[in-house]
Amino acid sequence: MRVKELVGDVAFGVDESGDIFLHPKWRDAVELLLQAGISFESDGLLSELEKQILRKPMEEVFRSNR
Repeated sequence: MRVKELVGDVAFGVDESGDIFLHPKWRDAVELLLQAGISFESDGLLSELEKQILRKPMEEVFRSNR
């Protein structure tokens, strides 16, 4: 996972069952990327408005970093 390359093990936690999880900051980043990716589906499952809604957070992040 790229996050491990970027920040190491601090991005991860281990719960009482021994399961590894992403800390909220990184989990939210993954969710945002997945939503943006889904917005480019080609099967006609989403309306144009739904696609715009899913892309909006990603577009705002990249627009603010220019």
